[in-house]
Amino acid sequence: MADDRVGTSQRSMRLTIDRFGNGYHTFAWCDGSRPLVAVGGTLLSAPMSSRRVDPYAVLSGRSVDAGLAVDGPHPWSGLDTADVFPGLMVMHPHYDTRPIGPRASDPATLDGFVDALLSWAGDHGCRAVSLLYQTVAATPLLTSFAAITGAAVVPLSTSCVLDVDWTDVDGYLSRFSYKRRTAIRRELRWLAERGVRIAEEDLDGVGPELVGLRCALVARYGGNPDRAKEERLVHQVRETFHPSELCLVTARAAGRLVNFMLFIREGDEWSAFLTGTDYDSDAARFAYFATGFYHPAALVPAAGIRRIHYGFGSWEAKRQRGCRSEPVWAAGARLAVAPRPSPVPKGVAPNA
Repeated sequence: MADDRVGTSQRSMRLTIDRFGNGYHTFAWCDGSRPLVAVGGTLLSAPMSSRRVDPYAVLSGRSVDAGLAVDGPHPWSGLDTADVFPGLMVMHPHYDTRPIGPRASDPATLDGFVDALLSWAGDHGCRAVSLLYQTVAATPLLTSFAAITGAAVVPLSTSCVLDVDWTDVDGYLSRFSYKRRTAIRRELRWLAERGVRIAEEDLDGVGPELVGLRCALVARYGGNPDRAKEERLVHQVRETFHPSELCLVTARAAGRLVNFMLFIREGDEWSAFLTGTDYDSDAARFAYFATGFYHPAALVPAAGIRRIHYGFGSWEAKRQRGCRSEPVWAAGARLAVAPRPSPVPKGVAPNA
C-alpha cells in the first residue's frame, strides 16, 4: 500500500528498501479486504550499523553528535540493547514516514491500529516498538501511540523543503535580501570564471561518472564505498522512472564531472535523491549549490513543480538557499515481556 508522494510511493520506496535488508514489512489495518491505514517497518534483532536509523542510538541519546534528538528527551538512556531488542521499528526506507490510507488521520482507527501493532510485535518476541522519522502528517499516529503506551514523543530533526512560489529565476532570487542575492551571484560568477558549466544531462549517458562521485561522497562521510551497490542504485532509478520524471543537473569543468544532483519526480514534487562531488577538484566549490538550487530554480516553474524536498543535514546552508524546515519526531515504547525464571540456588526449593 502506497501513495503518489516522493518517499511514500511504491516506486520510490523500492529504491531504498534494501536499507533494512530483507525484513521489511507493510502493516495494514483493514476493514475486510479494504486497507484503512498502513505503515512500513522492520524487525530488528540488534542495533543498526548506522546511528541515524538505529532506534536504540536515537532514543538513548547516542545519536546526539549526529544531530539527532539533540535536546532529548532520551527515554532509553541507561538501558541495555537487550532491553529493547529484538524490536519493531516503524520507519519508511526513504525517511519520510507517515501512515497512509483513507483513515490515516482518524483517531479511533489509529487507536485500533496501534493496539494491533503492539500485539503483533509482542507475539513476535519484540521487547520494544519504535517510530522513527515521523513527519507532521504522522502526528495523529504519534498521538495514539503516546496515549496507549505512555511513550514520550522526541523531537528528532528537521527536513528541508523548498516551496516553489516563483515564476522565473529572478523571482527565486527576489525571495532573498540584497546581501544574500549578491552572495548567490558571486558564487555563480566564481563558477563561470573557472569555466564550470552547469547543465541538464541524460542519466543514460553519465552513469559511470555518477557512480564515481557517489563513492567519493560516501568515503568523505566515513562510509565504505561500494561501487557495485551504487551502480545498482543508478540502474534501478533508470528502470523505475521515466526520463521525464528525472532531472539530472551536472557541473563540469573542462568536460570533467565535478558535481551532480539527481531529482526524481512524483506528482508535482521533486526530491533531491542523489548527489556526488569530486572533492579533489577546486572547481567543485559552490557547484553543489548551483546544481542543487540555482539551476533547478530556473527549471521548476515550467515543469509545474510546487515543492522540492532536500532531506536532512546542512540545514543552515539550505536555509540560505530558501528552504524551510519541517520537523520529524521519534518515539519508543518497551513492551511487557514475561520475566525469565531466575535460577534456583542449590539447596533452596521453590515455593509450592
